[in-house]
Amino acid sequence: MTMHPSAEQSVANRRNVANLSICFAILGFGLATFTHADPDLWGHLRFGLDLLASGGPTVSDRYSFTHDRLWHNHEWLSEVVMALAWKVGGVGGLVVLKAALATTAATLVWGATRGAAPVARLVVLGWLVFGTVHTMSMLRPQLWSLVGTALLARHLLAPSRLTYKLLPPAFAVWANMHGGWFVGLAILGAWIVGGGVIEPGRRGRTIALGIACAIATLATPYGIGTWTFILTTVRFERAITEWRPLWEGASVAEWAAWVGTTAVSAYVVITSRHRSLARALVLLILTWSALRIMRMGSLYVTVACVFVAPWLIARWPIGPMRPARRPRGAVVMLAVPALGAVFAPGGLAATAARCVATTGPWQPDIAVASTLRSAPPGRLLTSFEWGEFAIWHFGPSLQVSIDGRRETVYSNEHLKRHDAVLAATEEGLRTLDAWHPDYVWLPQSAPQLKAPLLSRGYYLVVESERSWLASRTPIPRALSGQSGGCFPE
Repeated sequence: MTMHPSAEQSVANRRNVANLSICFAILGFGLATFTHADPDLWGHLRFGLDLLASGGPTVSDRYSFTHDRLWHNHEWLSEVVMALAWKVGGVGGLVVLKAALATTAATLVWGATRGAAPVARLVVLGWLVFGTVHTMSMLRPQLWSLVGTALLARHLLAPSRLTYKLLPPAFAVWANMHGGWFVGLAILGAWIVGGGVIEPGRRGRTIALGIACAIATLATPYGIGTWTFILTTVRFERAITEWRPLWEGASVAEWAAWVGTTAVSAYVVITSRHRSLARALVLLILTWSALRIMRMGSLYVTVACVFVAPWLIARWPIGPMRPARRPRGAVVMLAVPALGAVFAPGGLAATAARCVATTGPWQPDIAVASTLRSAPPGRLLTSFEWGEFAIWHFGPSLQVSIDGRRETVYSNEHLKRHDAVLAATEEGLRTLDAWHPDYVWLPQSAPQLKAPLLSRGYYLVVESERSWLASRTPIPRALSGQSGGCFPE
């Protein structure tokens, strides 16, 4: 049976698009191995290893001497996955995990644009990378929310037979990975309120799906505590840089991502032939949320890239493509240089497998911290950014005053007390006396506490341009020549 020329062309088009997708997936995975550390990476890995050893999460904490809350580890499962990756491949295992999550999110968005011209698809993919690079460049539990929102958006816009079966268990897993499940549930709720349905004429079934997804989020070690934790801790006024509004310190790139995404989303909603109130409502809520909370920017861009896909396909559908005589050969010709550039010695992946770079002013001062390696057990007063670094290297022998877990271990009142201690206010000095730390390791941005410590009999053990270390009793100075720059140093 002879195939019609138009059918042959269609098959050739699909084959060429598949080849293109394979090549970009290979190259994208390699590029996604570019990774740098954030202040919480040491803690996530330590807690994950502890979870593997204990068999599950615990409400008790052995790493902080000031914690005043039972530990609600809402990211416990993502930490377990990180620990498993570490056990299998060390730093390289963590990098592969991060690259896999970033590539999965990008693949979901790429799949949503199927049917559009390759150039248009690449523009969307490029915008996704630009708008989410600050999340995709680090191995953090937030990556699971990036995947979750992309998956949810895909199923809202183009549901399949698996949607009803897939989304509830997906929310159950998501609730154990990262607190971003609450954003996903808000998206689903806004979709339903806006009149969106999974199947035409089946609104009741769509509402039932939303209820099932909400119930599924209770499938955590904390049960209803998962909800109460989110409702009592997630506030606009959280004193975390990523939770501040864009107008309080966002970079030019973050502003550009928000403005560009908002402009395109508004244009698509207005000019679409089939206007969807549900889609418009979801985008409106995310637009405001991303303006009010910097961290929401990546989720906003991800959902918007999926939601503009139908409009993109209608405006720039895929046209005739010249069929490749040897499609597999074309894949090899494109993939081999990509693999060489990414995985060869000195390439991105090879470099990432040896070192996860630590950059930024928060970078721990390893030279001064090395003195603590031989310090007797005790209490360590340190900064928020260095708490989990100290936990990884010195805990639980040295217990910290604060770390990146914040509301999961410390109350808001404690966070204020800790800030007062670092500011050396009268109230802070009274708290210092009550805590009676054995060691104080702080950046040079907190010099005001030196004089009060010396007046209380502390010794200034070692000091550098970046930090200083004081102790209640003399300890051997062991200033290292290292200056940091790599996880897990």
